[in-house]
Amino acid sequence: MNMNNIEKREYSLYGILYPCDMHKLRDSLSKLAKAIKEIRSKSNPQQLVKVVFDFKLIKKGDVYKFLVTASKSPNGLKCSQRKLAVILATFTNLADNPVCSKRVNTILRSYKRYKKLLK
Repeated sequence: MNMNNIEKREYSLYGILYPCDMHKLRDSLSKLAKAIKEIRSKSNPQQLVKVVFDFKLIKKGDVYKFLVTASKSPNGLKCSQRKLAVILATFTNLADNPVCSKRVNTILRSYKRYKKLLK
């Protein structure tokens, strides 16, 4: 048995996007909550599969503003911008291009733009 084996873990929206100081973000998240639909696994209801935003109720900019605010908090997001963009492209409808790499680039550009705006 090799003790140096590293187990590859599955991505989890909850584990990557849930900051430790959520109490500071609760108000802005509650504004987004009305437009969020969570899709969970049928075999494991605890597992979050996808988050779908209703953009008739909120703007995409509201989601980016929340993410930038979360990333700026002291115990906020603990992943790189690129990893965040990949996860959002995979598990949300934040970008609608059928090609995943283009969704990632779109999300990354928008995130960086909002990060500059919210300095």
